[in-house]
Order: sequence, then C-alpha cells, then structure tokens
Amino acid sequence: MSVTREEILRAVEEHGSLRQAATALGIAYSTANDRLRGKRSRAEYIEARRSEGVDRKDEVSEKVQLSGNYYVFSAPSLPGGNYVVEAHTWKRICEQYPHSGAGATRGQLSIEHDIPRPILEKLIRMYGIYKHDPDSTHERLQDADSGELDLMVDESLERKKHRYLTQLDQRETSNLRREVVELREEKWRRENTLSDLKEQVGEIVFKDPPEAPESDSKPSGAGVMEDFTAFAPLADVHAGMFAYHKETFGGNYDIGETCARLHRHGGFVRDWLDSFPGNCTVLHLADLGDWFHAITGMTEHGTHLEQDTRSYRVWTKAFEAEVNRIEEMRREGRTIYMRRVPGNHGHVIEQFFSHAIAQRFVGTPDVRILPSERRFDAFLVGESLHVLDHGYGVGALAGDKARVQAEAVGRLSGGDDYYKSRYQYYWTAHLHAASEYFSGSQELIRLPATCEPDDYATSLRHNTPGRANVYLLDTKGRPVQETRLYFNE
Repeated sequence: MSVTREEILRAVEEHGSLRQAATALGIAYSTANDRLRGKRSRAEYIEARRSEGVDRKDEVSEKVQLSGNYYVFSAPSLPGGNYVVEAHTWKRICEQYPHSGAGATRGQLSIEHDIPRPILEKLIRMYGIYKHDPDSTHERLQDADSGELDLMVDESLERKKHRYLTQLDQRETSNLRREVVELREEKWRRENTLSDLKEQVGEIVFKDPPEAPESDSKPSGAGVMEDFTAFAPLADVHAGMFAYHKETFGGNYDIGETCARLHRHGGFVRDWLDSFPGNCTVLHLADLGDWFHAITGMTEHGTHLEQDTRSYRVWTKAFEAEVNRIEEMRREGRTIYMRRVPGNHGHVIEQFFSHAIAQRFVGTPDVRILPSERRFDAFLVGESLHVLDHGYGVGALAGDKARVQAEAVGRLSGGDDYYKSRYQYYWTAHLHAASEYFSGSQELIRLPATCEPDDYATSLRHNTPGRANVYLLDTKGRPVQETRLYFNE
C-alpha cells in the first residue's frame, strides 16, 4: 500500500505525533519520515521512470534487469542461471523488507510471495536492499503499545550511544598503545646513546690503562672497578668422545684431551682475572650441558656415537679434572657459583655428576655448586638476568621462534628476577657453532663447544674449533669485556 505525503500530514494532525500516525497508517516510522522529506523508495523511483517513458528493458544493475512487467535476476547460483519476479510483487517486497523492526522478515516475505527463502535472500542481496540494524523483533513491535514503543526507542538509543562510546574507547586505547611503543623505542634509543657516550668518556678517562701480562687474549683492565664480577661458561665438553683429525674438520679428541682442556681452562681464567688491577670477588661458572658424550653408547634419544666405552674411567677422569679446574680458580675473598644444566647426551649421568661435584665442595663456603633439576636455570647480576639453556630444539637465534623461546625460558626460570631485570642474556649451546643476536634489551648468545668437531658436527659442516669465552661483567651485570681461549692453539 502506497501512502502519500498528504495522508501522512492528516494522520499527524489527527494523532498528534509522526510515530503514532505511522502506526495508524500501517507503515514504518522511517517510511513516514522519508515521505515527509520527499524521499522515494527504489521501487517507486523505477516505477516513476517507467511512467516517464523510460525503456522498459532498463538495467537496474549488471545482474538485475527490468523487462516488461518482470524483474530478471541473473546469477550462476540461481536455478537455471535466471530467476523472474513480477514487477508489482518485487515492488511490494521492497516496501515491506527494508525497515527496521516493523518491516517484514525474509521468512515472512518468502511465505507471502511464494519464493524459496534461499533464492529470496540471493535476490535481496543482488538488488541491494538492506534492513537497518534491528533493535527489536518484528513480533515484539506488533504486540507493543505506545508506552512500550517509547521504551524500546529509549533502549535503542542507549545501545547506539554505548556502541559509539565503546568505539571511542577502542580508538583511544589503540592510540595509547601506539604511543607506549613509541616511548619504549625512544627510551631504548636514548639508553643506547648514553651507553655509547659513557664508553667514549671511559676511553678518554682511562687512556693510559695499566699494562697487562704479555698475552693476546688478556685485556688491559681499563676502567675496571676495584671489585668486579666475571662469568666463565663452558659448553659441550663431551667427555669420552673420540674424534680423529683425518676424518673430521677438527683435531684429535679423547678423554685425555678433555682433562687437559679442563685443566688449561682453569688456569686461563685464573690468570686473566688476576691480570686486572682490582679483585674478582664473584665468579659465576656455568656448564651448559653435554658434559659427557655418552655413557651407554648413545644419546638419550638413541643416536649411536663413537666413544670411549670404559665408562668408569671416563667418569672418574672427568670428575677429577673438574674438581681441579674449580680449585685452580679459587682465590681468597672470591666466591664461586657453579650452575649446571643437563644436555641431551649424558642422560641422568650428568645430573649424578653435578650432585657428586656439589658433595665434593660441601663445607667450602666460597664454592657453591648449584645443579639444576630442570633443563634451564637463571641468575640475576645487578640489573641483568642471565638465562642458561643447553639449546636442544633451539634453531637460528635470529628467528622469531628462538626469541619467543628465550623470553619464555627467562620468565619461567627467572621468576621474580625476570621482572627486576632491565637486560636479559640468553646463553645457549648444542650446535657447536658460535653466534649472537641482539633484540632490544634481549641478547641471545650461542657458545662454541669445548670439544673438537666429531662425525656428526662434520656432517653439518660445522668446523668451529674447541673454544671457551670468559666475560667481565659491569655493575649492572652486562658483559663489557671478553676473552677467548682456543684449545687447539
């Protein structure tokens, strides 16, 4: 039923409001409002063009054509590719459907005009008629009186206001997050700038550093405080491994060479620390796993290995060498903290070994052996958290996965210390190849192996010679100087 503008005006005078007039005339409030403002529906617009002599085959859209007294809808998803609807029927659908709430639903239109609902939904989308956001159901509006209608209008306005305010909050939150990220980046840039300036100032102040012993591997000790802290990690010792230099990229290696390298490492760390004018009061030692190559002839995952099968001899020789290494680094006024995490080669034997070392130094307060039951450990020095992880399953340090793994291990192993730290150093090993990666306050370091490359390392094209690094830490716990011990030189 088409209602004219004059009929709506008369109904408004009779009923007192446009909403009540629309209810009395049986049309939606939005339709009445559009008619008063001179707007026409899409169907009326097409009908007007027809009455003005427009071609009866006028195109409504690419997929909808008005041909004679019929609308022809064309789409591959329609039965036969086309669907025809009488013009007066489609005009009625266009009047009934678009309005919010009081307009007919698709189910009602499907029954009234005998058009299958799936097809009707496709036709409505193709033609381009849409409902407003429905605030109330059609059935509720039909049964409502004027008081309930006013209440539903208030509810609708309240919902729209809430939705608008929520959108504003979301935009504001998004802007705040962006500002926080920018501020953090700016803070990081400023800290790096300040750190560089401090280093430059330090170079000027200590331009005449004390002379060091004649060794390429020993630093000058420039700028070192009277008391300082050092960190000497050792990775992948692989005691009991056999390697023959003609078959691999490295040198010969057996239990005798292992013991010699441990002894040499203890003396090297001792001499390097003694070369500084100050005193190393705290020395952190770390074993990052795979201390033994294997005890049962294979790794814990079943990989068969070339090794010394005299397990008792391998174990006792390695034990004696480790005790002697720790003794070499002891000094009056120095506390040694030894942390050990298991690898993937030595099974539970590595944990037995760690506990045996701990029992050996019971009653010596300057040596504290701290074996880890987990595969990870962490300790805080100043503002820096140092995380220990053998690295089995950790790939390229520059990859997203490695960074996520490092952060997860740091949070779980460090506990409260993680949130106290400003810098995080993630020490790992396993691949027998040294590498580093920096990401903001996080630094990932893969340490070289103590042993020589074996057949497996050679198959991976790893040719890193046996090496150990020693680090000097500043008051914030950051590595500021490094020296390297090359075992095969």
